[in-house]
Amino acid sequence: MEWQVGQRTINNARQFITLQAQRNVPLTIYPDLDSLFSGNPEWLAGVNDSIRTTVQNHWLGFAANLIIGNDLTQLDALGTRLLTSGETVAAADFFAQYPMQPRNPGTGGNVAKQLQAWIGGPSDNGKQAYALLVNYGPDLGNGGFNTQIYGKQAVTVTLADLGISGKWSFTDVWAGNSTTVKDSYTAYLTEGASQLLHLKRG
Repeated sequence: MEWQVGQRTINNARQFITLQAQRNVPLTIYPDLDSLFSGNPEWLAGVNDSIRTTVQNHWLGFAANLIIGNDLTQLDALGTRLLTSGETVAAADFFAQYPMQPRNPGTGGNVAKQLQAWIGGPSDNGKQAYALLVNYGPDLGNGGFNTQIYGKQAVTVTLADLGISGKWSFTDVWAGNSTTVKDSYTAYLTEGASQLLHLKRG
């Protein structure tokens, strides 16, 4: 896949989710995205491991159909984990009930941004959520944000930006490390990279 296409698809999904959220009713129609290309190594997938993970994170977060478009005879270790791990199953199950919505770092808004945050949830009992922090890299023509910020960037989001409050444990879904957050959280992300976080209250 080409990352330019990925940026466009993600922005189209952002627009759809934003329109549905304005209705203030449970989402019952989910974005129908392209096939999921996260299982193969860069030489076959066309994008690096960071972008492969970012694509996976968004397809999960949007509760999209996970229609695999990869060569299943050429899965690598990362691809196998992204497609089949317990973390993937748990995230997919959560997002199917609480698909993520955009929350701009610094404002909590929902317009397209190169440095973006998303939240799915919290759950009905208020104890769990997922957040996604992203550096989409420079807009390649269809990202919707029209900025050209290069290199690694600090993506900082406050709990207020995400629409939550209190004390939360933020756990990186793929790396496994956790931190307690009472105010703000920062991820340092290269172009096209993202961090998917499982949030637990308390």
